[in-house]
Amino acid sequence: FLASPLVLCPACPPYFGRSSLNLSDELSIKPIGFIRTEKALKFNARHQPDEKKPETNILEMLPGDKYQKALQDLEGFERIWLIWWFHRNKDWRPQVLPPRGPAQRRGVFATRSPHRPNPLGITPVQLLAVQKGKLLLGPCDLVDGTPIFDIKPYIPAYDAFPEAKAGWIDEVDAALAAPPSFKVEFTAQAEEHLTWLRKKWSIDFRNRLLEILTRDPTPHRTRRIRSRNGGLFDIGCGAWYAVFKIDGDAITILHVKPSFPLKFLLDPERPTFWLGIEETIIVRWGRKVASLLRHFSIQSNLCPVLPALRPYGFFLVSPFLRLLRPLQNLRSTTVTASCSSAMC
Repeated sequence: FLASPLVLCPACPPYFGRSSLNLSDELSIKPIGFIRTEKALKFNARHQPDEKKPETNILEMLPGDKYQKALQDLEGFERIWLIWWFHRNKDWRPQVLPPRGPAQRRGVFATRSPHRPNPLGITPVQLLAVQKGKLLLGPCDLVDGTPIFDIKPYIPAYDAFPEAKAGWIDEVDAALAAPPSFKVEFTAQAEEHLTWLRKKWSIDFRNRLLEILTRDPTPHRTRRIRSRNGGLFDIGCGAWYAVFKIDGDAITILHVKPSFPLKFLLDPERPTFWLGIEETIIVRWGRKVASLLRHFSIQSNLCPVLPALRPYGFFLVSPFLRLLRPLQNLRSTTVTASCSSAMC
């Protein structure tokens, strides 16, 4: 990563004609910390956090006396702004399909979409407490491990304009103010699947599922709803799909299935060890990390003993996960976020 915070380029045109030092089209910035939340999946990160539900998140600052001094005088502010990085995005789109409202593409600058030329995010969040090396925060829309670039105090007199118009979003909000149009029920099999995910892997997307489907269950790319054979539909929930049917205004969730092919799970050359943990690794750290760990187990001749170690598998790979986790932040983008191994 580039060490300098700003790269100057003499070949670029003068910046507003005021200086012979010109900005290049590349900047290098570093995170000041990483946020720790219980949202491992983007699916669980609401587009706007619900502050009616109690939630505590932690912003862990990078080590160093400078960062601790920088937090001085922050106590007393009820809210702060977080400037952060959509670290799971790889590219951008000039037009996007917002998850709310009708299936209509909008210019990306008229949305809060993560698919931006420079994928920066900004979130106002409740400041619960200032502690040594960290901030305790209220509900937020960030997934676990999101790099934070800056903190600014939220000042109501300057930052709030409740009477301002919000373009097409005003129309969507008016439609969402109406009662939900659909009712959702779960079959016994679907309940069994969701209970297993919640108890065994701490994966729970029931509320988010209800929030989306009670409003509009029709196929939608961003909401990850698609039609299937036999008049059925499914909705992507992280690394899982919930299969459902529609009968008038009634929706029935039939079952939940993994998003990866069955032939992949039944591959005889796939170590038994991975059947129990790879799904969780994919959900939390991505397929690249899971693939690297599987490759390591094969190259290290661990396969013969892995079945016996399966109950302890997740703990055995934890040291490697800590080392490999920064890989998910590596992106070939204009602005690069560097990751301290001590925080990953």
